[in-house]
Parts: sequence; structure tokens; C-alpha cells
Amino acid sequence: MASVLGKALSVAADKDQKKTTGGLAGALMRQDKGSALATTEAPKKSNLVAISDAMTSSQTANNAFGNKGICFVIDATGSREASWKEAQKMQAKMFDTIKSVGEGITVGVVCHRGERVETLGWFKSAESAKKRMAEVSCSTGQTRVCDALLEAAQGHDNRAPSSIILVGDCFEESYATIKYVAGQLKDQNIKVFAFLEGNDGAASEAFATVASMTGGAFKQFGQGLNLEDLCVAAATFDTGGKAAFDRLLQAGHSGAKALESQIHRKAIGSGSKPAFGR
Repeated sequence: MASVLGKALSVAADKDQKKTTGGLAGALMRQDKGSALATTEAPKKSNLVAISDAMTSSQTANNAFGNKGICFVIDATGSREASWKEAQKMQAKMFDTIKSVGEGITVGVVCHRGERVETLGWFKSAESAKKRMAEVSCSTGQTRVCDALLEAAQGHDNRAPSSIILVGDCFEESYATIKYVAGQLKDQNIKVFAFLEGNDGAASEAFATVASMTGGAFKQFGQGLNLEDLCVAAATFDTGGKAAFDRLLQAGHSGAKALESQIHRKAIGSGSKPAFGR
């Protein structure tokens, strides 16, 4: 299967005429942009209460919660080195928040760095995920967003994730390829919630495309909107559906507010989603 996908991706890439700056030069150029990463001290108590209320108010959501798998695809290329330590802290808090709401969620972590893709593992324990993440350092190289998404979609033990949360600051691959990958994920009924650090134009277009095509959502974070809140809102929608998301929204959750228009648009006419382990 991998060889077939590889050939298909190669054909798609050849058709694309978009020019991007890659490799070391691209990474060094991006390092000069700085970071718009917003930091937080700890998962907000009111945040946890709002999410818990949103989930426990729905028996259907509760029953489905333990069958869900969410995979994070994280950019660890050289351009994120300056903000990586802060990103690790935020991502650790993000795991804490999600796992505090639903211990039944299986969390996967895939990163791309140094022109390679690495699956860090699939975790039931937030502590295990955080410990493994802490071992990762940035490595200069061209992004491998498309390969990382396909890797995440494989899941583990023959179980595909119900959603992927994509975090990064740039995109140096073919736009035709990301469209192809988005089509593959859509066919597997895997939603992508794509969150962009900074304002890279190519990344914004690619992230928005894969989110739209798969029924997820896209948003830039930083400047008052943090990654943790966005990920929690995405996880709430994925695990509890529109009803749980709306309860989170009614509680004034900033991540839910940021994704409101996209989630409501995607939720219209959507049916039930297969559970993790399908």
C-alpha cells in the first residue's frame, strides 16, 4: 500500500506548479520570522469544568468518548526551534486537559523533523505522552506534513484515529499532494483540525484545505488565542459531537468561539462517525 501511495503522491506532486522554499535555506528564512506562540501557566480550572459539563451532559457523548483516538501531528523542524520549549510546555498542558476530560481517549503523537517522520507512540496516559514529547528536539529540514498525516492515519493495532490535530508553522511541499492526502483522509472519515503558528501563506492555504476537505477546522493561534484551547475545542467536537461543542461554546470557551463558524458549518447534515477501533 505504501508504494502505491508513494507513486500516487509523486504523480500529484509533478502536476503542481507551486514554488516553495525548502531545505536548510527555507528553515533559516523562517527562523527570522519569530514566533506568535502564546503561553499559559497551567490548564485553566474553569476550562476543565466547562469541558466536563459539556461532555457529561450528553449520555451519547459519554458512551462514545472511550472509543476515540486523536493523533497529534507536530512540526519539529528548525523553524520552530526558538519556540519549541514553550511549545512543549503548552502541548503538555494540552494533553493534561484532554485526558482530564476523558481518560478513555487514546492519544497518538507523530512529528516531522530533519526531513523524516517519526511516530512517538500512542498513549493512554498523559504522563507517558508528555515524557516522550520532552525527549524530542527540533531538527532542520524540509517539512513532511503530507507524509506525517498519512503516518498518523495508520493509527495502531489496526485502529485508525477519528481525528488528527495538525500543528505547525510552515508548509514546503506540493499543494496537489496535500489535496490528495486530504482526499485519502476524507475517505477514511478522519477529520483534521489544523492549527498554524504564525502567518506563512503556503501553510495557511494547505492547512485550510486539508481541514475543509476532511470536515475539520483551521485556525491560526497566538496573540491571545492559545493552542491548548483550540485543541480542547476540537477534541470536544470530535468526541461529543455538536451538542457537546455547543455546551462548551455556551460556557464562553475561547477555543470553541474561535472555531464556532467552521464547526457549525461542518456539523450541518453530518451523520454519526465510526468509533476508534473501526
